[in-house]
Amino acid sequence: MRRRDLWLGLLVFAAIVSLGHLRHGSIDAIQRLALTRALVLHGSVVTERYGPIKYSPLQSLVMIPPYAAGYLAGKWLGGDAASAEHLAYRFCAVLYGPVTTSLICVVFFELVTALGIPPAPAVASTYLLLFGTLLLPYSRIMFSEPLSALLVLSSCALLATGRGRGRALASFLCLGVLCLNGLVFAPLYLLALIHSVAVGGRRREALVTAALALTVLAAVLTAWAMYDHARYASVFVSGYEGETFTASLPRGLYALTLSVGRGIVIYSPLTVLGTAWLVLQHHRIEPPARDALMLYVGAAALYLLIYSAWRYYYAGWVWGPRFLVPFVPVLHVGVAFVLARRAALNRTTRALLAALVAGAIAINAYEFLGVYVGYEARAFGAITEEAPYLQSLFDPASSAIFHNWDRGAFAERFPQFAVVAAGLWLLLTLFRRHALGRSAP
Repeated sequence: MRRRDLWLGLLVFAAIVSLGHLRHGSIDAIQRLALTRALVLHGSVVTERYGPIKYSPLQSLVMIPPYAAGYLAGKWLGGDAASAEHLAYRFCAVLYGPVTTSLICVVFFELVTALGIPPAPAVASTYLLLFGTLLLPYSRIMFSEPLSALLVLSSCALLATGRGRGRALASFLCLGVLCLNGLVFAPLYLLALIHSVAVGGRRREALVTAALALTVLAAVLTAWAMYDHARYASVFVSGYEGETFTASLPRGLYALTLSVGRGIVIYSPLTVLGTAWLVLQHHRIEPPARDALMLYVGAAALYLLIYSAWRYYYAGWVWGPRFLVPFVPVLHVGVAFVLARRAALNRTTRALLAALVAGAIAINAYEFLGVYVGYEARAFGAITEEAPYLQSLFDPASSAIFHNWDRGAFAERFPQFAVVAAGLWLLLTLFRRHALGRSAP
């Protein structure tokens, strides 16, 4: 790792931890943490409280080091088992999401720099990836999507910054590990395999790469079979039986793109800008970066359709379209190109861009107030049917975003958000001047 990457990662990590309010999020993260506990304390994939859980194993495996460190620290401090387990949870809360998000920002910065983006827009777009997209809310809660985002971005970066069998294999290894974070990403793996054969150059080279990719895929499927057998004593049971793709596709598409409860246009508008630029201006990018980025733009579109048709397209009690978070960093590359060409924009377009950036940061500042969490618990906590909660996706009066304002929460949390956001921008400005050279524009 370069020294500049270390400094950038530390600055981002410090910003996320300074924001605080790090928590587990929902039952997804609670059960994954229970699996981590079972692995650390009992060497088992069956949890004491929940039995076998349906969720994928990768996040639980990634959290083993911080959990074990926290548990041992708790025991060393003389606490009982409950105190040690609570400290282990806090270690995971502080290290899993913030560290994963910091790595995302580092990989993103190196990718856009390799694509020719000058230091100033490269740093600015990295800052906006954190404070201006859906990534920030999910950096503070223990969902699996940031880990998926890191693997998707890493896979894309490997393909975008060079060609060759080694890079292709490394990219497929990232995608293979991604499938351990959810078999729903198997179509992306196959899409990348088709892409590698199509642009792989000589036939022999393409066939060798495909054979290596299929070997990785076979290893991943074998690992899943072993995991399923250890959980359910059967390789044919995954825990997701009955969760079908039977939702109305138009309704799901509207929910994830435009709705007041989940629309990415509202919750992550810079992601929409980045996607639009990549689609309309991709001819400005030289291959292989163009081929790689368009592959992942196509994958994002495919997964928008997949998740829109899934029965649980709304993803539970979350902020915005959680299932689209894995593709946010890749799509944000388009924003780096927009900022790099800002000087060529007319005054009106620059003003619109500034307003969009301000709105993107403002929506994250608004989320940071955190009032919506209590509202959802009060309004929907005792309701078991889906219909009342789904109403909150489409009816502004019932939506979480409508019920997130509180004067006391604003007075308590907004100054913290403003100080951390401004502080990180100042530190990144110093980082650009010193770590990247005083001549950086």
